Amino acid sequence: MNNKKYFFAVLLSVTTLCSKATLDSQNKIQTNNNITENNICYPQTIPFKNNKKQTHPVTITNPMVFSAKNSDAFMKFFDQNGFVVIDNISNKEDRDELVALIDEIASKNIPKTRRLAFMDLYHDKTLANLRQNQDLYEAFTHIYKTKKLWSVFDRVIYWNKNEQEMPLAPHVDQNPINNPEFNYVQAMIALRDMNEDTGTLALVPKSNLWFTEYQEWSDQHVGYVEYEGDKPLNFIALRLKEGQIVIWDSRTTHSRFRGEPKANRYAALITYTTAIDDNKLLEKRKSYYKVGIGCSDYNAGLRATAKPRYEQSLRKTPEKLTELGEKLYGIKSWF
Repeated sequence: MNNKKYFFAVLLSVTTLCSKATLDSQNKIQTNNNITENNICYPQTIPFKNNKKQTHPVTITNPMVFSAKNSDAFMKFFDQNGFVVIDNISNKEDRDELVALIDEIASKNIPKTRRLAFMDLYHDKTLANLRQNQDLYEAFTHIYKTKKLWSVFDRVIYWNKNEQEMPLAPHVDQNPINNPEFNYVQAMIALRDMNEDTGTLALVPKSNLWFTEYQEWSDQHVGYVEYEGDKPLNFIALRLKEGQIVIWDSRTTHSRFRGEPKANRYAALITYTTAIDDNKLLEKRKSYYKVGIGCSDYNAGLRATAKPRYEQSLRKTPEKLTELGEKLYGIKSWF
């Protein structure tokens, strides 16, 4: 049996599982502060490290959306569920300029600039404008409970509707042995609407509560740990409107989902981390900001696609940092 036939055979075989599991999942979700509305179930097949396939029911959802000004409400939801969606805290002009830059880079077909939908664009004025948005920054000060933050230098996401979706195993992005408690968050701004027609983030609500189960599949050195358990996971795939941001605890199990593709996917990975009073980390941040390429160092607030990745800057326009931006970037110290 070839791969294509096997794929559809798996989909057909999990329809009943999806229907039953989603009913259970919906009943659970709807009692958890009305996380979702208008749920639609899809089966999804995700490969594991050992090449076996595990089917996980996915429910397409319209998530609850919070105002950045209502920090008590969005923090309560985040603490209970391991994620939260906050309404528009970015400017449309900035989003449009970044989408135009992504399209320009994609049109050049530069080899190795993209992998698994991640484009190795780490620095540009368009990204800086999003990162130094005052309202966005203020939202993250509530999550981290400090005003001394660094903007994480991360990538953008671009997936063309005509490209085949690459599978992404359920995983977490925090080491469960070294950091079993809350430590980091990840976040994604929808530069255009994101849903089942474009592909979007899929996650398992409250999975941060059983994060320590990942210890048996990890060691002390990795920050990316795939789920290798046997139980099906009840995912929700989030419908996000342009300008909305989803923030999730790095201990939350997540993947992605796309139905029948009808439009391109555009997103920016915009998040923050707690600033550290360490000159070596500051100098490292400054050096990668200057050259405009990616690097992975969680303590320094640097994220990048695993090597081999594109090692030349895709920056088009130099940044114009505000006073806040200079501290978020590490040009000036918080300390």
